[in-house]
Amino acid sequence: LKGRPPRAEAAAPLEAEAVAPAAVETREPTEPAAAPAPTEDKNAAMRKGKKA
Repeated sequence: LKGRPPRAEAAAPLEAEAVAPAAVETREPTEPAAAPAPTEDKNAAMRKGKKA
C-alpha cells in the first residue's frame, strides 16, 4: 500500500506538469502578449484620470 500510492502520486504530478506547461505555453503567447498592453493602457488611463 505504501509503495503504490507514491508511484501514483509521482505519476500524477508528472502528467499534470507535462500537460500544464503545454497549456501554459499555448495560453502565454496569446494572453500575455495581449494582456500587458491593455493592462498598461488601463493603468496609464487610470493614472491620467486620477491625476487629471
